[in-house]
Amino acid sequence: MNVLVLNCGSSSVKYQLVDVDARKMLARGSIERIGMSGATLSNVRHDGDEIRIAGEIVDHTIAIEYILAVLLSRNHGVIGDKSDRLPSASLLRERRPSIVRGWQMLRDAMPEAFDQQAAHLLGRPLKGPLSWEEELFNRLREAVEVTALQRGVERWQPGRARAGTVMEAG
Repeated sequence: MNVLVLNCGSSSVKYQLVDVDARKMLARGSIERIGMSGATLSNVRHDGDEIRIAGEIVDHTIAIEYILAVLLSRNHGVIGDKSDRLPSASLLRERRPSIVRGWQMLRDAMPEAFDQQAAHLLGRPLKGPLSWEEELFNRLREAVEVTALQRGVERWQPGRARAGTVMEAG
């Protein structure tokens, strides 16, 4: 299983993608000067391949999109096996309860930070203890669909043969 570890500062993100089963770092990098001119992403793959990208990275959401794009890229990426495909729409629906439970645990542990990030993603403050769950889950589904369609990433459904994998709409 691959785990993406993020360390977000006020104007930077440092990251590592780790294969926890093999106890191996697959890629590491950072984005500096988020929200300022001259923002740069530096990525180093486990085999030494290195890339630097300069761009207008105005917030942490865009920074994470840059990180994911590099990790998924054909030339510099490290994600390619079946377990690293994007989940199918039906798999997301099936796993919704556990995803929401995880969010609830995060919100219980760090309510201000969670609410701030969720409000940023949703474009509005959270209201009440439960009203955010459906909207946040829909935002996740939408992001997965857009990424799959834009990048042509195969979808993953446990138990489905590789040759039978198809793109699914929400």
